[in-house]
Amino acid sequence: VHHWAHYRWGVFDEFATRKTNLFYENNAGSRSPTLCTTGIQAKLVDESGQDCNPGNEGPIVCHYQFESDTSAQASVMFYPELPTVTSFCDSDPSSPNYHNFHALGSDQNQFCNFRSTWDVISASDDFSGNNNPQRTISDTTPNIKLVYYRTRAERVSLVLDVSGSIDIGTLLPRLNQEASKYINSFAEGSKLGLITFNARAEVRHALTEIAGDADRQSLTDALPSFTYGATSIGAAIQEGLKMLKPTGLGGTIVLMTDGQENTAPMIQDVWPQVLEQKVTLVTIAIGEYADSSLEDLASQTGGLSFYDTEDAAHLSEIFSAISAQDSDIIQLTAGSVDVTTEGETHEGTVRIDSSCGNNTVFQFTYVCQDMSSLPASPVVLYAPDGTAYGVKEFVSSAGGYVIDNTAGTVQITIPGISQEGLWRYTVTAGTPAPCVALTIGIPDINPAIQTSITTRPSSQQPVIECTGTLAHNVMNFREEGQRMQSFYVVVQQDYVCGLNAHVQVYITEPTGREVNITMHDNGLGADMLANDGVYSAYFSGIGQNGRYNVRVQVSGRVYIDANCLAGVGETWDPFGGTTSTSTDGYNVEVDRIVSIGSFQVTHFMPVHDYFPPARVTDVQIDSSDMGQDTVVLQWTAPGGDLDDGQADHYHIAVSNNITTLLQDFDSAVSVQVHDCADRADCVLNNPSGSGSHEQLVFVIPDGFSDETVYIGLRGVDDEGNMGELSNIVTYSVGIRTKGGPAIVITVVTVFAVLVILVTCMVGAVLWKKGKLKRPASAVSTRSTQPVLNRATDVERGDHVVRATFNPGAPLPLISASKPDRSVIFRAKKEPEEDPPWSKPVSQERGEDVVRANFNTRQVLLPPIQPAPKDTAAMFLAPKVTEEDLGQTQGASQEREETTVTATSATQEEAMATTQVTETHIPLLEEQHPEELDMPSQHAPGTDRDEGNVETGENKMCDQDPSVHPPPLHPPPYEELFQEQEEEINIVTDEEKKRLEEEEMRRLQEEEEERQRKEEEKRRKDWK
Repeated sequence: VHHWAHYRWGVFDEFATRKTNLFYENNAGSRSPTLCTTGIQAKLVDESGQDCNPGNEGPIVCHYQFESDTSAQASVMFYPELPTVTSFCDSDPSSPNYHNFHALGSDQNQFCNFRSTWDVISASDDFSGNNNPQRTISDTTPNIKLVYYRTRAERVSLVLDVSGSIDIGTLLPRLNQEASKYINSFAEGSKLGLITFNARAEVRHALTEIAGDADRQSLTDALPSFTYGATSIGAAIQEGLKMLKPTGLGGTIVLMTDGQENTAPMIQDVWPQVLEQKVTLVTIAIGEYADSSLEDLASQTGGLSFYDTEDAAHLSEIFSAISAQDSDIIQLTAGSVDVTTEGETHEGTVRIDSSCGNNTVFQFTYVCQDMSSLPASPVVLYAPDGTAYGVKEFVSSAGGYVIDNTAGTVQITIPGISQEGLWRYTVTAGTPAPCVALTIGIPDINPAIQTSITTRPSSQQPVIECTGTLAHNVMNFREEGQRMQSFYVVVQQDYVCGLNAHVQVYITEPTGREVNITMHDNGLGADMLANDGVYSAYFSGIGQNGRYNVRVQVSGRVYIDANCLAGVGETWDPFGGTTSTSTDGYNVEVDRIVSIGSFQVTHFMPVHDYFPPARVTDVQIDSSDMGQDTVVLQWTAPGGDLDDGQADHYHIAVSNNITTLLQDFDSAVSVQVHDCADRADCVLNNPSGSGSHEQLVFVIPDGFSDETVYIGLRGVDDEGNMGELSNIVTYSVGIRTKGGPAIVITVVTVFAVLVILVTCMVGAVLWKKGKLKRPASAVSTRSTQPVLNRATDVERGDHVVRATFNPGAPLPLISASKPDRSVIFRAKKEPEEDPPWSKPVSQERGEDVVRANFNTRQVLLPPIQPAPKDTAAMFLAPKVTEEDLGQTQGASQEREETTVTATSATQEEAMATTQVTETHIPLLEEQHPEELDMPSQHAPGTDRDEGNVETGENKMCDQDPSVHPPPLHPPPYEELFQEQEEEINIVTDEEKKRLEEEEMRRLQEEEEERQRKEEEKRRKDWK
């Protein structure tokens, strides 16, 4: 079950897999052994039974020792051999199997972002949606069922598109050339058949067992010579299934097409038969218009998918990769060079190592050249000992040196086991004869020489294998989880790691341009574990929709480490205390080509920055000064786009609670520039390029003393995209005391706050008793329009005000606010917005917060959602009497809008003012003359207090009921908020993202419609 969980669900070990992660620092500041659950009673001891201590792990071999009364039920991923263990660790704090996320060195924590193993497993398709509910199993003896048996004897149906879009002047000759080579690569005993299709499928050659060259020639003669008609991929697959069915389950269909299916039967019509017959589909897409389902067809049946441009520049290496997929053929190298003049020569090299070299084949394909113009020995080989091999050296070797004018190839086969070492070759070009397309819109094919060198295992020792895969066969950029492509290649010999290889990945873009990236086995970026024989790389160079073909070149001096298992790393048994007894490794020069296949990109929008900085995985504390709590933090820089380019800045956070970093990173204490030892050149805002060594020397921020703190970081790019949380490190903070100046500042601050509070309370009482008046000089008037006919400056629902920075224009956009914090705002209000009842207002406010509550009960305000940058926010805001009324100065019943401005004292202008201007309101003067005094207008700059916004000596605290109609009973606050939910237009991050995705979808649909029309026009032009 332990190993099945690795393979099936991708979870990791929860014990110390390396000597460097035996211990972790717990909350008490001491070290604990790396365990899955704290319920496991165990310690780490050396060979003599003495306790292992942090710092001496290197010289000795430590291993776990369990207490005899251990009764822990978890975890299977820690030590399944314990008799009591029956479960995985989970995330339930009340469970005895609660996951120990404090164990920072656990691979499960490191690579799965501290998720428990059961969280990962239960989220899989095997268990989500109540699949496979718990049940009691009395007998756990495995019941082995043979589902499918694959033999080395191949059974292949080669299915080729001959619809009208296949150009007979360019693509068809190249297709036949490569298909001929593919046919000749089949060994005796294999079975091969040939099918062509357009609107219907036709068997050109029945499935035949290869007994010799006569069978290969018979298949080659059946290759197509003309093209016409529509495209039915479903019919082609159906005919391939019929061909393979009499030989039993399984087999392979190799399908090549350049178009989209447009004639029944469709793929979906025959798909159930494909699954029932357990056939593997290998697909080759030619050109950008090949059917979009080809990658899915291959991946769902365990096959590879390939892509080539319409000039068929990589068709030779594609067929070579297909030949090697289900056989012991090893691709040593592949490539192509352009030919411009007759007789020009090109040179190349390839290394043959001791693990291979049997039946080595050097094959050179002359693309669009006159084969009759070639010299007698167009290719000459030079063995490692200097021996030259031309035509005359192979006179006595039947089939050793073959020039095939029909196929346009020169093939040299080295009999037996080839010499180990570096082979060289020179190849001479023929007369260029460009292949001219006969179809409008199809490119011509230029003369070239394509090289493919293959071999087989030598049987002298296990072969050095190189296998590769990619993260996504289809990348739909509407799906967030499909936007990050990565490549992986394993270099191994009989499961032993191949280290120090030079691994280069080559990506052919939809335009035909080729880019390359270096892959690494250093535990950084896409690579999870250093020195385990798995080489990895991110690909952030996606620039357009379409297909991308991927191949990998492995070369250089590889170290075969006998003490390392591929994908696992150092072979060390932490439970038995033993290391591998294998002999030391050795170095070997290798050459390998790994064809990973192709992937397809859809719904990509070039204007968007999809890629955040890569996750940093090697954060460590190099040294520290316990007296000054100065930390030296080191890590390897990520890029701005994954591991490419440069990040814009780092966000480093410190907390005494690890869950804060994991679940609410933004709320942790951030390391600021003023905490840096070198403020002028602090790395926080000056990251280096990807792969560079970063170092930050900083002082632990205030607020921590005599405790263990957790430190983590995230890279941020110039678009605000934030990378995943790094690995977390711990630091023990010493006892910290505040000096005299700090105490003085604290006392003064407390005293000032008390004075302000007392002043506000006294002012509130005087105001409520009517003893605090506004001077008449505070009122200034100007002509206004009638209230009822005036265009409003705000958008609102009942009891809702929308904030704006510019009352004289359409609502502008308000800067971002953090969760549960409203933005300080400038908002114009109208008389109609006042509640028609008289209730005291309860205002709650904190730093940079102004919030109002209609409810007189002691209830908490609901959270204010985060407002993204450049958006407006809705909020509840009742008004007090003094904000609405002005002094009577005539018979006019017109009034000017009231302006309420609140500004944070911590903002740059540090002001909070209340300005009210009114025209004459005789009616109100007659009813309430004593309430119509207005405050004078003051210059910006006020004090702040709990529940108050002050201007001069006037305070807004409670509403005066005397100026309102008889009180009405508002609905409960919760109902009010629910009723207005649709009207409160808070533009959240999610809403902004949804609008952006809708716009992306619209633009993509327009682009797809344009491409569809171009395709229709192209087909009409062809007809």
